[in-house]
Amino acid sequence: MNIKNLIQEMELKMYNDKNFIDAIVLRNVDYKIIKLNDTKLQVFKNGFICRLFGKRWNKHYWKPVKNSGNNIEGYNQIRLNNKLYLRQRIMGYTFLNLDINDLTKYMDHKNNNRLHNDIENLRIVSCEQNQYNRYNTKGYTYIKKNDRYISNIRVNKKNYYLGCYKTPEEARQAYLQAKEKYHIY
Repeated sequence: MNIKNLIQEMELKMYNDKNFIDAIVLRNVDYKIIKLNDTKLQVFKNGFICRLFGKRWNKHYWKPVKNSGNNIEGYNQIRLNNKLYLRQRIMGYTFLNLDINDLTKYMDHKNNNRLHNDIENLRIVSCEQNQYNRYNTKGYTYIKKNDRYISNIRVNKKNYYLGCYKTPEEARQAYLQAKEKYHIY
């Protein structure tokens, strides 16, 4: 069974079925158990998170963590003891050794889907590297005085001049070529 089907199955049966949670663990889905904000969590590589609620019949009783909704930017949030955490930061903390309190490091979604928190879709990046995924960047500015379009690109906190062009299409093309060359990580 692939991860996409597993996620769909989880969404259908989520939140109240203890036997379902036990079945996930038995299917050998990779997970780690962590402690965060005095809460023991079972974090799966597919982005699914369960919370320990105690023991029954000498077995741990895990319950799925309910989403606290998405924040303004569209990222999934989880509330643990009245503190909000982004799901992707919990994934990075668990599997990629991200310091969850270091806000200078970001979790980047490779496919730009902010709700797809599978560990294979996440990577730790700097603020600048996180901007590389932006698809709505023009890469040029219009200079009215010269009636020209100037193309620039930013790499390692420095702006690089790419040229002066008559049309926005030429300036954009120069930016896209430079982006392929310099925005690699």
